[in-house]
Amino acid sequence: MNKPPKQRKKLEQGFTLLELLMAFLLLNVLMIISYQMSLKQVEKARQAEALSTLGLINRAQQFYKFEHSTFTSLNNLSISIGSDNGNGTYSAQYYIFSDTNIESTYSGQRASASPVYQNDILNYASAISQKNDGTFTNIICESTSTTADDAATSQSNNEVFCSGGHPMR
Repeated sequence: MNKPPKQRKKLEQGFTLLELLMAFLLLNVLMIISYQMSLKQVEKARQAEALSTLGLINRAQQFYKFEHSTFTSLNNLSISIGSDNGNGTYSAQYYIFSDTNIESTYSGQRASASPVYQNDILNYASAISQKNDGTFTNIICESTSTTADDAATSQSNNEVFCSGGHPMR
């Protein structure tokens, strides 16, 4: 059975301009969202370098303290951090690592974003301390934003805490 001419003409018309524009708009919104999500994942991956290296430094400091009864600077630790800059700092791919404070009962380090990434990734500070009972306490602090350079650690009564930024959870 043949359809009336009006119905056949309606089926052969295709999409309206408004329908095409709406589909195009929806695709653009989805692309923007996925792009922003991928940028966040890249940022997190870069920041993982600082977190894993600061954790490694804290563990190495703990072992050094067991063997030598004191904490030490980065250049005395038997770990690979990155390229030695010759001034007590070490450059990795995204961060520059340095000592902030070394005492017999406390060690503090910093991970500052390399100049290329300074406004793209967060800065970090870490510290480790040995309590009077022989146990260790450590912390990693994160800057409040990519443009803030406020991550810092302090010690009081052999307890370490964030004196700037906020602690990692």
